Amino acid sequence: MDMIQGVEQDVPFDVYVSYGQILVRDCAVALPASDWTDAHTAQGFARRSDTAQFATLIPYGAARVNVHHGVLVPADWHERVIRVPMAITSGCAIIEGPEVTPANSSVNLPAGFYRVYVAQGRVQIDDEGSARAQSIEVAFERVSEMEDSSSILVCDAGLHPPPLLLESAEVAGGSR
Repeated sequence: MDMIQGVEQDVPFDVYVSYGQILVRDCAVALPASDWTDAHTAQGFARRSDTAQFATLIPYGAARVNVHHGVLVPADWHERVIRVPMAITSGCAIIEGPEVTPANSSVNLPAGFYRVYVAQGRVQIDDEGSARAQSIEVAFERVSEMEDSSSILVCDAGLHPPPLLLESAEVAGGSR
């Protein structure tokens, strides 16, 4: 079975991971960063309705991002797969690190509701001895209405999710 059950794939690009995370957000979100609590850290993500941050398998460095449109089916090489609901009202999503937004990191999408999948593979060490994620797959599956619950489809040893996932987060810095 194909890993992605979709018809389109965007051009891969690199995202600079820092603070052990990447963000996926609606292009219209002005303040995408969220405050992480201990519960968010344990489950590997913090989200609001139009933005989500995902803990990565590497603390910093470049990670190759492949974007797909459709359902993501976990593959054998995936160590972590998290799915969150997201509203995309602007017709555009951005995938970025918390410090740097790559020039080609936006994805055109019809405005609507989505299941956003973030799948991470095994970490590899490059020739200079730096950790680099094998790849990060991000898939956008359009759904008819906004869902209210996330799922951890593949849980690695670095996650310790609570029985009920925390489905909200505050804007970083305390203002909404």
